[in-house]
Formats: sequence, C-alpha cells, structure tokens
Amino acid sequence: MRRIAESTIDPRLFENRNVALFEDEVSEVNLYPLNVLRPSSEIRCGMGCLRDWIRELVDEARIAHRYRAQFDANYAHTTWQKKHVLDSSIQTIFINSRLIGVWGAESSNKDLNNQTIIDESGLPLIAVRDASQAQDLLKLPGTVLAASLVQGIEAIPAEKSGWTIKYADYIWDYMIHNPGLLMRQLKSGEKGENICGAHALREDVIGIDIIGDHPLYVSKHVRLWPGSVISTENGPIWIGEGTEIEPHCFLKGPLYLGEENRIKAGARLYGGSSFGPHCRLAGEISQSVFQGHVNKQHDGFIGNSILGQWVNLGADTTCSNLRNDYGTIPMKVSGKLVESGERFIGLIAGDHTKTGIHTMFNTGTVVGIGANVYGDDFPPRHIPSFAWGGRRGFRHVPFERTLEAARIAASRRGQEISEFEASLMLNEYKKMTKQETND
Repeated sequence: MRRIAESTIDPRLFENRNVALFEDEVSEVNLYPLNVLRPSSEIRCGMGCLRDWIRELVDEARIAHRYRAQFDANYAHTTWQKKHVLDSSIQTIFINSRLIGVWGAESSNKDLNNQTIIDESGLPLIAVRDASQAQDLLKLPGTVLAASLVQGIEAIPAEKSGWTIKYADYIWDYMIHNPGLLMRQLKSGEKGENICGAHALREDVIGIDIIGDHPLYVSKHVRLWPGSVISTENGPIWIGEGTEIEPHCFLKGPLYLGEENRIKAGARLYGGSSFGPHCRLAGEISQSVFQGHVNKQHDGFIGNSILGQWVNLGADTTCSNLRNDYGTIPMKVSGKLVESGERFIGLIAGDHTKTGIHTMFNTGTVVGIGANVYGDDFPPRHIPSFAWGGRRGFRHVPFERTLEAARIAASRRGQEISEFEASLMLNEYKKMTKQETND
C-alpha cells in the first residue's frame, strides 16, 4: 500500500510536517452527489482515495481534518478521525481534500514556506504555514480555513509550482483522471512483484487467455473460472482478495477490482475503471468508478460513470455516455448549467439509489442519493435525492422507507448503516422535501 501511496502523493511534502486536510466551497457544491455522505477525501479514484494515501504516508497523530459544516457538526459521531494535539514546533501542510494526486521531479520545491498553491479559480490546493500561523488556522472550519489560506500570502498557480497536481473541479473529474492514475499506481515492476497484497502472475492460468505485456496482479483467494480473456495490452489489472471472475468474461486494463467483487458470466469490463469492495458486476462497463457495494448484476451498458455506495441497478439499466451529435455535454451543478467540455459523461448516481428494469438514462444524468428511478422512456437528466418515479413524474416517500431498504441491503452484505450516516441521509431528505415544498 505504501508504494501506491508514494506514487500518488509525493511523500517529500510531508517531511517533518503536520498535515491538515480541509474542504472548500467546491467540495460543498461541485462534487454532488458523492459528497452528501462523505468528505471529498473519501471519494474514490484509482486504487483508493486521498484519505487512504495520507494515512499511509503520515502518522495519524499528525493529521487534522477540517470538514464542511455538516460533518464538523457531527464530529463526535464519526470514526474518520480522533482529536489529536499536533506538534506545535513544526510546520503544517494544508491539503485540499479534492486533490487526486501530487507528484514532482527531484528538483520540485518541497519547502513552500508560507506559500499557497492555487487552482485556476484561485482556490487553495496546497499551503504550508509555520507553527504559530497553523494553530490559528486550525481553529477555523474547513471552508473558512480555505478562504484564509489565500489572504495576504504569495499564491502560486498549480501549473507554475513545479509539481504535477491532479484535482477535481467537478464530480466527473474523478472518472476522467481514473485511467491515468491507475497507470501511475500500477506501473510495471519486476515479475512476481507484490503490490498491495497482489502478485504479478508469472505463468499462464489454465483456461484463461492473458494478452499483453503489462502485469496482471492477483490477490489471495481469487477464483478465475475458465473461458475468460484478460487483456493487459493497454494497462495493468489488479484483482483484489476474494474476487471471483465467472466464465466468458473480458477484462481490459488499466483496471482495478477491489476485494470480494463478483464478476458475473459474460461481463465486459473495459479500461480505466475502478470498482470498490463487494461489487456485483455484469453487462458492459467502461471507464467508470464505483465507490463500493454496488449491484449491477445483469446486462446493460454503463460508461464514463460514477456510482456511490449501495447503488442497485435493475436488469438492463443502460446509460448513454455520448451525444448523437458528438457535442460536449452541459451538466447541471447546483441548479445551473455548466459546460463540462467533455464528450463522454454517462450516469452520476449517489449512494442508495436504485433503478427498475430497463431503466434508460440520457447522457450526463445526475441522480441524488436514495432515489428510486423506474418506468418507460428516459427520465430527466437531473433527479433529486429521494425522488421516486420516472418520466411521468416523481414523488417523495417517507424517509423511514428508504432508510429501512438501505439497512436491509447493507445487512445482506454483513454491513450496517451507522447512525451518523442515517443522520446525514435525514438531513438531505429534509433539504429535498423543503425545497419541493418551496417550489
């Protein structure tokens, strides 16, 4: 795991420093709906998320978190962090939680003393402050802290910083950066090398056609049924512990399959995709990121998409990821249309969303958390959280009905919905129903 972390976030940034992860106004608005039930540092890209890499590289006692208001307000209920007394004699590096990766050449400036690296909008991405300044800043909540990091200080544009910095401006950026990050994290090594508990195969597997020169990493207790084709021509593939790949599947790298995934017979998983733990996958999936615990057990196409946890797609659920006129895709963000500049965006769906059989989504559709989408024809391209219905209209059912379904789904995988997560879901439900009443 450490090698992957070092390839994602340059460890030189953290030498003899405390670390403070913070969220800003972009995390609050532009990363919907994956930001509803988690801080942006836990949104998956590549083989994990920013929180994973920071914790691998830095002693947890030197890490502080400054979340958005809805997370800080429930601080006592979250297991994401413990209160720590940071070392007041050393610098603190402030890391924006929507960073995806940071690396540099040997000559890259690692000092950044009392400097701030900013994105194209002038918002802070990385900043270093001495001990006295850091103590004052750490008293502020995340979004206020972010604004303070660019006040009265030398600001360096990311492209002029000497570092390669990847970050998310919008939620679809995690999908866009996923193939490149996987290639960096799984770059070829020696035969038999171990990466995150998986070994590169050194010999053929009976009944499996493996094509390509990039490595195929296989963890313990992986079951590969005969009759599948695995292509590493365009990038490596990593298969997590306990994953099962049934007959007649096609896997194409770069690809990441988390632990305890089940790849159903006949599935086609194309390059640039990452799947968190405990997913059930079938049909055709291309350049998509699934947070984990996603059920897509039947045929249907999902491409250039991002799905939160506990999403359940009914049989033959399909999305479009390319407009018929090949134009770029406008996306609705916080009620306003934003020109994405991208030609390939499919479905973006929040946690606990479900679809009925034969559900069809137009290009660039965004669905909130806890929604239930069904019916004939295409539903709208923007569906709010907890909305039940389809093209003919939506309604909100009592919150308890959605929460009970979420708890049943989790229990079937030996998991449970925490009271903290339930409280976040309820807050979103109240927000959505209030907005519906006002409309």
